[in-house]
Amino acid sequence: MEFLLLKVLIGFTVGTLIGLTGLGGGVLLLPMLIFGLHIPAIIAVGSDALFNFFTKIPASIMHLWKGTVRKKVVLAMAVGSIPGSYLGVTLLVHLRQVYGAGVNDFIKSAVGLLLVLIPTLLLFQGRIEEHLAKREPTMKSFAFMSVIGLVGGFLVGITSVGSGSIIMMLLLLFYSFAPKIMVGTDIAHAVILTGVTSLLHWRAGNVDGHLVGALLIGSIPGGMLELGETLTQGVARELAEETGLHVNVLDIIEVLERIFPALPGADGTPGDAARPRYHFVILDYLCQTRGGTLRAGSDARDFAWAREDELEKFDLTVAATRVVRKAFAMARTKR
Repeated sequence: MEFLLLKVLIGFTVGTLIGLTGLGGGVLLLPMLIFGLHIPAIIAVGSDALFNFFTKIPASIMHLWKGTVRKKVVLAMAVGSIPGSYLGVTLLVHLRQVYGAGVNDFIKSAVGLLLVLIPTLLLFQGRIEEHLAKREPTMKSFAFMSVIGLVGGFLVGITSVGSGSIIMMLLLLFYSFAPKIMVGTDIAHAVILTGVTSLLHWRAGNVDGHLVGALLIGSIPGGMLELGETLTQGVARELAEETGLHVNVLDIIEVLERIFPALPGADGTPGDAARPRYHFVILDYLCQTRGGTLRAGSDARDFAWAREDELEKFDLTVAATRVVRKAFAMARTKR
């Protein structure tokens, strides 16, 4: 359980940094996975790419809505980054076929090199911005952007690092606008690049979906119990904060418990049966409103009251629909 909570905490930290700057997805998360959680490097790269894809989607939508994305620049970089990513992932697959688990040592060396290179580039960021301030892109610079995309895509393919940090720095060589536009353009392109890269890694079997899920739980704002707070008190407080409703917490509707076994090692050895990867325990509560005004909190875009015969109008999962119907049945017994 502590292992899962650590992954959630890591996801929360990295997700916050991605939203603020567009950087951090690979630069921070990948070393934590490889050197902190001891995830096989090739699995960490593929899972990190998919995590980056999901976490950068909301930020890219926000920047598109605010008009802080230069679409022509995104397209120019994507022309190079997509084939670059394909080459990078193909190289890893080839190395795994030839050297087996030795591919993980190659990835660790590449990541270590980039972790030295990126801070070095950041030292010169201010000087580059001053020299190229307000410089408009030309057709020649658009061609160089495709080359930047090719290099960045290749690095992201083999390490998942660089979709935000390295490409942002190289982009400054040919294109300089307000920081919010630079970040918005970089994030929008990163969604395309990480989406393609994660798909390629998924097809190659390099993605741990449960790991990505745990990281995403942390990267998306959620609720935590406060010190000395019971489960029912936490439910009531979270509902008040996120919906504006004051409720009485009645009964537990359902407890969902799932244990996922350990993955086999990169060399095919069985995982440690005594140490499962994840142990999820999800509790659904039946509540009764006693006041307040319904509103959409920070974790929701909209809200609605619904009768049981209206559930089909909402895009709910089968499991969620089952729990809600069970809640209606329990509520009828309490009238």
